[in-house]
Amino acid sequence: MHSSFEEAFTLHDNLVLYRPAWPGLLADTLFWGGLLYLIRGSFRSLRARRRRRLGRCPACAYDQAGLMPDAPCPECATAHEKNRR
Repeated sequence: MHSSFEEAFTLHDNLVLYRPAWPGLLADTLFWGGLLYLIRGSFRSLRARRRRRLGRCPACAYDQAGLMPDAPCPECATAHEKNRR
């Protein structure tokens, strides 16, 4: 007598998927892509916040000590509305 585990693999040995399951593929792509986008964005936000707190440029981490508060970063030329506290 076969177990259900053995039957699951022996019954479908000749089954070959030749067309993607579009709804499932689309749902998985949207879910995992959205999740990765949120994770990456949160890391970027945390990194920029930490750099600002340390007195550095949020984009390139150049030390902003001695610069005017409204001056753009001399390293990457990014204008920041709030370089330091």
